[in-house]
Amino acid sequence: MTNIGRLYRKDKRQRQILVTTKPLFNYVRETLKPLTDLRSELTHELRIDYDDFSRLSQLELLLKLSKDEKIKLLRPYYDIKYKQTRDNWKRTCNENNKQIKNLFNEYFKILNSILFTEENEIRLPISHEDNLKNDT
Repeated sequence: MTNIGRLYRKDKRQRQILVTTKPLFNYVRETLKPLTDLRSELTHELRIDYDDFSRLSQLELLLKLSKDEKIKLLRPYYDIKYKQTRDNWKRTCNENNKQIKNLFNEYFKILNSILFTEENEIRLPISHEDNLKNDT
């Protein structure tokens, strides 16, 4: 977003573009904040404990390695819990994808108004228009 402000530095519309893009930049940052915070935590080696995954992996290991027939009776329980966990994460991922899609729609709607005219022609910054004139 700051690159857009720089590109349009000499453009008469620069102030309008900055006023338009600043709230957009804040919207993008706030929408993605949970994801960037999570990434920061992972980068700093904080282990996120997903209890469902831990239980499933331990149960799966137990089922695979155990010779005890009583333990084998846990297979239906494992299958049910596996399906529940998978379904929960699918819902979470689908919801996240919807939010990202909405973010992209808003983001590009605003960018399109800056970068294109109503006739869908590219609206170059003045500095780039000058460069094009000099090239011809």
